[in-house]
Amino acid sequence: MTTTRFFRQLAAAAVLLTTACGGGSPTGSDGPTYAAIADTYVGTIGGVSQGYLADLDFTLTIAQSGGSLSGTYALDGTLFDGVDTYAVAGTGTITGSIQSGNNPSVNLTIRTSGCPNYTAQFSGTYDTANQRLTIIGPMEFFNEGTCTVGLSIPTTLVMTR
Repeated sequence: MTTTRFFRQLAAAAVLLTTACGGGSPTGSDGPTYAAIADTYVGTIGGVSQGYLADLDFTLTIAQSGGSLSGTYALDGTLFDGVDTYAVAGTGTITGSIQSGNNPSVNLTIRTSGCPNYTAQFSGTYDTANQRLTIIGPMEFFNEGTCTVGLSIPTTLVMTR
């Protein structure tokens, strides 16, 4: 066998091995693929619930590592009961997860900085094509000076980047 023929056979064997193995992990799968949703999202909460007119801005800043989410939120605006207007503001942290695939489901746990033992659960989806995050959960407001929920507004919030 000539040296040239030997190298051609060796090169062909290397191509066949590379094609057969397919690269990636030993199981042939590179693992789940997650939509990249890390960014700042803004949405508004408006309408009447339980006798209160809400006019609120909600900002959510998300950091992402694979399927794990973390970040912060801020809420600012007013509640009006027909007589008095109440200024509302709050901040806190979020943790959660995103499922793999297209238009994945998203689950978030919100913790407010003023009441560290309080949590609220939100779930929804991320619209991959339109880059919108829709979450559903309770927007809850505390009685002044306590961590007792005084008003809970069921909320569907559509947020954009």
